[in-house]
Amino acid sequence: MRQKVDGGFDGPRSTLISPLSFSRCSIPYHSTETEPPYKLNNPSLCIVVQGLKDIVIGKERFRYGPPHYLVASMDLPIIAEVLGATPEVPNLTCKIEFTPGHILELVNDDALKANSKGSSRRAMNVGVYRPVPD
Repeated sequence: MRQKVDGGFDGPRSTLISPLSFSRCSIPYHSTETEPPYKLNNPSLCIVVQGLKDIVIGKERFRYGPPHYLVASMDLPIIAEVLGATPEVPNLTCKIEFTPGHILELVNDDALKANSKGSSRRAMNVGVYRPVPD
């Protein structure tokens, strides 16, 4: 990933695999009352490989960085903030976007069904990556 995002400029970078992109940010940015960094976040899985990010939806704040990931199941208007990035240690993020067809395929996959303990009102959540031992 470092090879893909190193090169001195910040911002998103597309790859030959269309749903996969990388981004680099070498300075922190936070929302302000006059110009927050609003954007529409598509259904996706985001992994911050280096650094720390906050995603704000309404009054909820989702903070993630290694070893956490952020997953969104629908289009959401968000405010994205990068915390503590520097030119020497930039924020590096990997994002995989999903289409509604991808999500439907996953929901219908019996191998991925989990026991539900109630209904969720969130379309975004932060989880922790835990590698499975060999």
